[in-house]
Amino acid sequence: MSANELYRFSIANGTVSGVFEIEHGRVKAKAIKPGTTYTVQGNQVIKTEIKKGVQKVTVYDDSDGDGYYVELSHVNTWPGTSGTGSGGVTGTGAGNRAGTATGPGTFRTSYGSQKQFQFNADGTLQAVLEVKNGWTKAESLWQYRSVEAIDDLVLVQKITGKWEIYRDGNGDGVYTEVAEGYGDVHAVDLTGIVSATNANLSLL
Repeated sequence: MSANELYRFSIANGTVSGVFEIEHGRVKAKAIKPGTTYTVQGNQVIKTEIKKGVQKVTVYDDSDGDGYYVELSHVNTWPGTSGTGSGGVTGTGAGNRAGTATGPGTFRTSYGSQKQFQFNADGTLQAVLEVKNGWTKAESLWQYRSVEAIDDLVLVQKITGKWEIYRDGNGDGVYTEVAEGYGDVHAVDLTGIVSATNANLSLL
């Protein structure tokens, strides 16, 4: 999203029938793709779409009521999908970006990133370790504005404005990314994140 981008919506009786992107003074009509829905809630328009097993929710806000909307936030979640290989075996993943049938009777899922978070006794962040293929690699902490543990979730706010939410559903100390977006991580509906991933706790 560019800081120069604005949006307008054709809205009648609470239904969005047209989407227009405005950048550097130029107006461009945007197609409403099959499977994409727009919901009007007060001064906000919420766009929901599914791409390759990832649910993307974008919130557009017109706080001053002038008819021009800015992108307030967007959230990607991986609630878990199922797939069937040609051999008829079904696999289910959580936090997965996509499922791919790899051959007769096999199923592979590609997960969101996995990390370990280590905290000092006073709750401050001590270390973040990327976990990949059985290996761990320490990450630089300068990119993190805040990292907070709440129950089996870890809420990450980066200095870029991006946020990430990780969950350790099986208690193995490794957290899997289940949602990401831009804005304030504390404004995210954690109940919705938990509900969307409860069915696949053993895989998180």
